[in-house]
Amino acid sequence: MSVKFTQQDKQFMRRALMLARRGEGQVSPNPLVGAVLVRNGGIIGEGYHQRYGGAHAEVNTIKNAVRRGYHAKIPGSTLYVTLEPCCHQGQTSPCVDEIIKRGISRVVVALAKDPNPLVSGRGISKLRRQGIKVETGLMKKEASELKYPFIKFMQTGLPFVILKVGMSLDGRITHPRQKYITNKKSLTLVHQIRNNVDGILVGINTVIKDNPRLNVRLRKGRAKKITPIILDPNLRVSSRAKAIRPGTIIVTKIGLKSLRISQLEKRGVKILPAKISRGKFVLKDLLKELGKLNITSILVEGGQEVITSFLNARLVDKVHVFISPELFGAGQLSITGELAKIVKLDDIKVKKLENNILVTGYAK
Repeated sequence: MSVKFTQQDKQFMRRALMLARRGEGQVSPNPLVGAVLVRNGGIIGEGYHQRYGGAHAEVNTIKNAVRRGYHAKIPGSTLYVTLEPCCHQGQTSPCVDEIIKRGISRVVVALAKDPNPLVSGRGISKLRRQGIKVETGLMKKEASELKYPFIKFMQTGLPFVILKVGMSLDGRITHPRQKYITNKKSLTLVHQIRNNVDGILVGINTVIKDNPRLNVRLRKGRAKKITPIILDPNLRVSSRAKAIRPGTIIVTKIGLKSLRISQLEKRGVKILPAKISRGKFVLKDLLKELGKLNITSILVEGGQEVITSFLNARLVDKVHVFISPELFGAGQLSITGELAKIVKLDDIKVKKLENNILVTGYAK
């Protein structure tokens, strides 16, 4: 039987989802989770998962209620949370135990089944066995979208792949006169997107031509350390490239012999040999290896050969296309080479960024 949620329920879950986003860039490989504690129609506590290894959203919310002097109001209250509370001992204690101990009488969960096999329905079952009323599915779609990278990683072991590209109206990704195609507002948003992933992936030609830093530069907020991933089968990258720093991953072909490997490793660079077939990396195998390194999401930033390879391998999950109102003509590089199949996007969103347009969608 489906649960009929009130407008007030939706209001509190919307707040929990908003709080969850505050953990962006800080909690991977854990999911983004927010929670709100309510008594008699008013919020008495709220919180979110703030950093990997730290307390979960439910515990932070209860602590927040105590700090605000609402300790006595927690028994009999309702907890709104965006993901099933955990029931296992990991880096933190089980959240369900804290919920039970505090006497919370109702729990409303957006995403009812945590894809982590250590939880996967057990948290909700334990709460119900203790007589706690649990209702699920409120704003499930919004909660799922927030946790797509975590869900995919838990189910497949593969990172969630986001493709980002800036282009002209005629689909060109190189500008005839300047470095950037898009405007400053678009570039700021790109760094916010970067802040939400674990790694940025480019090909060696992009590194040689543009020498990007492949980092996160935000004026406000907490910028995370991000992992540059460079596809460089023959190790052509310069040791002076801006993207070379401790933690950088350079993907080379298996069996490559080079004195530069040990030189780069001494600088903290990880050399990751990967399988090549027909002159190209086998991307699904590469993603599996990146997953083993706890890289749960990557932003693919090009260039054309890399973009085309990921699309042809059907490994792109989400797409951000920034469009500038200019026409460059046939002399500039186009967004893709030859595609084996048409790539269609679902759940399209369009946003105006001054004179730029951002189109976002999920690959079918």
